[in-house]
Amino acid sequence: MRSIKLIAVVLLCLIVTSIFFIACEKKNINVNSPTYFNVDFKEIKIGENHNRYLISAFEKISKSIKTKEAYRLSENEQQEYREILIADFETIEYDPTPIGFDTYQNFLLDALNWTDTLMLHDFDLLNLGGSYITQSAEVFVHEILSEIDNSITLQEMQQKLLSIETRVGNSLTGADLDIVLGTLEIAKSSAYLWAPESEGGYDLYTKTFGARPIIDGRVVESACCWWKRAIKGDVVASASYFGRLGGAIALGAAPGTNAVILGGWGISAAIGSGLGALGL
Repeated sequence: MRSIKLIAVVLLCLIVTSIFFIACEKKNINVNSPTYFNVDFKEIKIGENHNRYLISAFEKISKSIKTKEAYRLSENEQQEYREILIADFETIEYDPTPIGFDTYQNFLLDALNWTDTLMLHDFDLLNLGGSYITQSAEVFVHEILSEIDNSITLQEMQQKLLSIETRVGNSLTGADLDIVLGTLEIAKSSAYLWAPESEGGYDLYTKTFGARPIIDGRVVESACCWWKRAIKGDVVASASYFGRLGGAIALGAAPGTNAVILGGWGISAAIGSGLGALGL
């Protein structure tokens, strides 16, 4: 009888210990863990999805505008267009339960709240507090942001982003590598989406509002610079999204989880980009 009780106690201890370690695993990413499986970016084209979501939302915003001319959006207009964007994103079919959200509404609310936090800090990861990515990945994220700032044309920007992409595999592994590669995918698509047509871009802002924004009291004439805020919103939202998922990323080998990670990634980055553009 004592043997049975002893076995029961040992089994109970093993179960409790297992639950404890599983819980710890889900809260932390161990980039050196042999169980980590890198994200397959070929499964879902997150850059294309990101652009498709934003084009759909901004087309609806465009239809609500009575007069298209160059002016700075008022706070009321920003709020109105924000609500239109959110309403359109609510129609996206996406199940985030494998990455820890019980409903898509809660996932969307979390992404919106996080984007508001990023905007308060002007999309600056250094001022956020807390650690959302490792220092190794952060070096490359800041390089991406720096190259975006320093580029004069869309072509130059794309070339610099491709240069980072060719180098990152020699320096990073595991989750760090995925964070930077995914962020580069988003950045390249975002650069095309917001860049002026004269640069070979899609020029979503001008297509929506009929003119470039007014910044510092005047219409922006230069083809560069003004559209970079939307891209930077993408980059920071993308990098921090992956880090904030925690241990869910390590479930990349589970059926369907890889696609869920990529799906949510595109949505979160698009929200950061869209709201960043409305705040120009």
